Amino acid sequence: MKFINIYKTLDKIAYIQKKDKADISKSAVVIMCADNGIADSSIAEIAVKTAGGESEYSRMAKAADADVFTLNAGIRDKAMSEWLIDRKTADGTENIMYKPAMSDESMAFAVRSGIEMVKSLKIGDYKIIGASSINSGGNIPMEAVLYALTGYNAVSDCAKEIVSKYSFKSVNRILSTVGSFEIAAMSGLFLGGVLCDMPVMIDDDISAVAAFMAYAIEPKVKNIAVAGCCQSEISRQIFETMNIEPITDIQTERTVEGVSVALAVMKIALAAFKF
Repeated sequence: MKFINIYKTLDKIAYIQKKDKADISKSAVVIMCADNGIADSSIAEIAVKTAGGESEYSRMAKAADADVFTLNAGIRDKAMSEWLIDRKTADGTENIMYKPAMSDESMAFAVRSGIEMVKSLKIGDYKIIGASSINSGGNIPMEAVLYALTGYNAVSDCAKEIVSKYSFKSVNRILSTVGSFEIAAMSGLFLGGVLCDMPVMIDDDISAVAAFMAYAIEPKVKNIAVAGCCQSEISRQIFETMNIEPITDIQTERTVEGVSVALAVMKIALAAFKF
């Protein structure tokens, strides 16, 4: 593992924060949880465990000394926990093989939920936010959004088939038609970062696509987005387009691990080298 851009990233964070040095003394990982209609399963149980600090997702974030905020953006089944923030408008999305994922109104609510989350964390004096998710349906909605936005060809045939069924009059319509609640809510985190001068860290491919969606809506997103690592060539292509350099060359398949590793590395660097 090579920490190839850690000081560039710290400089960027300082610039976003309008400070001489980066301040990551109080960090948060926001985990957007939602089900997708293309899947039969539900992530209700793991979302509840994560909200209560009992899952691998929350333990990894805690290991990096980050507070975890788990948000129900659209879980299909009942997910009851006093620690789970309820921003649900529907029991998951529709099956995008046959119907648009969500209404424009539900999509807008999910995006606003992300924006409002950043505003709340800013008031709480948090310095940096990690954008992550737990979802059902795998990568299909993420690939469909990316393919509809860019025509990037290295996605599944399923995603291509889905996109071919629809026409899109706007970027927002791409999100509501073939997207997902977790992508919409994470897009809101990046848009909120622009409004609040808050650095928002990209975790995996799904959060990278959420950042790219936000960037398509508001190009200033590239100024507040920072990247932990490249999960795959999808993230790499997005980072190149947005001119973002990831901290490490590590590849990860775990949702919160990328955020946690990146936050931990930055904190070690600050302590060891007195950045």
